[in-house]
Amino acid sequence: MIVPPSFAIASTLLLALPVRANLYSKNSAVLSVDSKDYDRVIGQSNYTSIVEFYSPGCIHCRNLMPIYEKSAQKLAGLVKVAAVNCEKESNIDLCSSFGITGFPTLKISKPRKTDGRPFVEDYQGARSVKAIVETLIDKIPNYVEKPSLKSLDDWIHDADGSLAILFTKKPKINPILKALAIEFKGGIKFAHIQISESDLSITDRFGIKQLPTLMLLKDGKESERLLHDGEMKKDNLVEFLSQAVPPNPDPAPLKIKENTTQPPATEVKAQKPIISPVSASPLVALDKEDELIGTCLGPKTGTCLLALLPESADKNILSLIDAMTQLTHKRKQLKRSSIPAYILPESNPKYATLKEILALTDGAEVIAINGKRSWWRHLTSVDFASSSTVESSIDTWMSSIQLVSKEHDEETPEETVSKEHDEL
Repeated sequence: MIVPPSFAIASTLLLALPVRANLYSKNSAVLSVDSKDYDRVIGQSNYTSIVEFYSPGCIHCRNLMPIYEKSAQKLAGLVKVAAVNCEKESNIDLCSSFGITGFPTLKISKPRKTDGRPFVEDYQGARSVKAIVETLIDKIPNYVEKPSLKSLDDWIHDADGSLAILFTKKPKINPILKALAIEFKGGIKFAHIQISESDLSITDRFGIKQLPTLMLLKDGKESERLLHDGEMKKDNLVEFLSQAVPPNPDPAPLKIKENTTQPPATEVKAQKPIISPVSASPLVALDKEDELIGTCLGPKTGTCLLALLPESADKNILSLIDAMTQLTHKRKQLKRSSIPAYILPESNPKYATLKEILALTDGAEVIAINGKRSWWRHLTSVDFASSSTVESSIDTWMSSIQLVSKEHDEETPEETVSKEHDEL
């Protein structure tokens, strides 16, 4: 199984993604937002939003992906379902401002009925499609009024501007109607009226042939009423209501400043083609016991670098995995000798056994091991100041391992096994 260059320890190792790549594609129902557009898309929105703060390599984040994606599809047009990649350097301050300490963290942002910052709370429900959808539906702001049949005339008379009235058999306000009220907030006033076909005073008066029916009174005038007789889907209803006023733009449009200091360009210079560099090959994960033995622990196997990955991770191990991958790639490009590197996930049956025999900690570990010669080395010193210093630390350690390998090639197995801390 293939693991991306910068994959987190907690990864399920099912998909290949660069460490900082977003989990959700541009075509996803989940909106990928960052520090530059979070406030515009979420903070200033009239819609309730749920936001997932995640790390691309987190196993729980990846397990949540299909659930979150399905939830976004079901909530489309009703609630914004968004995600923030906290591994991107540009998003670190944003994630920190929300107090994110673990992944994935789900937060609900609900706009206040008056202007001001939205109310933000942690999502505490079950991480299932049903629970997420039901929780968010309940948190959709309600701008729909419910006048009685007796007070309907007064409601119409007292209202200013265009009106939209849904006549329905159901007592509960439909989420789509709430979403329409958000879409046309400030432009159209909405009402929900529960009636039956036997309420002839209403059906005959407005010409209602079936229920539900959405009636639009342009400028509040009954003489200019329009009845929607098409599908009761949000897109169709938005188009219908737009005959009165346009919907609110959401998110708010970007303000583009026109540059008046430069004259308009009369000639566009041809751009040089961009040559994309060859990307580093992802590390291979040894998921099965026989894969580990056949690759690194067998009687005829050479030296391997193994990253032992538990189900929880920190940023340091992400840097290590990335450095191992990039360094292997660079050495190959420069035709320098290298040591094959692999990932050993906690799901491998030999994972716990190997940690116990080598007296390794419960956390992430990186070792060099030679099954044929029965020796191993432990990576213990890394400079995490920057990505380049991490890579330099790995490079120095790898070079020392290669020297050790040459020394052991000249030793007998007995001499090798007798060395302290090296025996398996």
